Amino acid sequence: MIKQMSSIVLAGGKSQRYGSNKAIAELEGKTLISLSFNVLNPLVNELIVVVASHEQAKLLPLEDKVKVVVDQYPNCGSLGGIYSGLNEIKNEWAFVSACDMPFLNQNLITNMAELRDGHDIVAPIIENRPEPTHAMYRKSCLKSINKQLNSGELKITRFYNEMNVKEVHSDFIDKIDPGRWSFFNVNTPEDMIKAKQNYQLSKLDHHDEYSK
Repeated sequence: MIKQMSSIVLAGGKSQRYGSNKAIAELEGKTLISLSFNVLNPLVNELIVVVASHEQAKLLPLEDKVKVVVDQYPNCGSLGGIYSGLNEIKNEWAFVSACDMPFLNQNLITNMAELRDGHDIVAPIIENRPEPTHAMYRKSCLKSINKQLNSGELKITRFYNEMNVKEVHSDFIDKIDPGRWSFFNVNTPEDMIKAKQNYQLSKLDHHDEYSK
């Protein structure tokens, strides 16, 4: 378990491109959000899901230990969700991810956590761009996020220049997750097809390893 680390799963989106609630879309018999929880649960002592409303939360397969937080900044995208979740955590840090990321990697998350000292954010950099919904945020970010939200600027990484950011580059990531599937989002039905293909391939890989 990672010390002083909570987990925030963002599940308040409208899923417009997917056509239905992505959080409860099923991949091989499991909802996308359940797949996230299965990875995150052993790593943290606090699981938070940020939703747009309590009605939305009722649709999700949530265990008792999952804390539901309603977005304090509705219609402000992921930045509002990050703020709302970070404002409720009991630990100093939170790993933030989206509910539509079925291939989170425990080893990558654990190794990212070891880079926290002296920083406010630990963010992967993929193709020269940060991955803000697969990143770690310290509570020290709250003031800057709040200021940005009140200004109407919703690009998540805008406030990064006010914080001490540890960038996690591809050489670090590729040693652990060479396919970079950790960052795969199911945004469309076509993405779900890709996810199912990767899920089947990963099952075959595990079977091959076990058979050796």
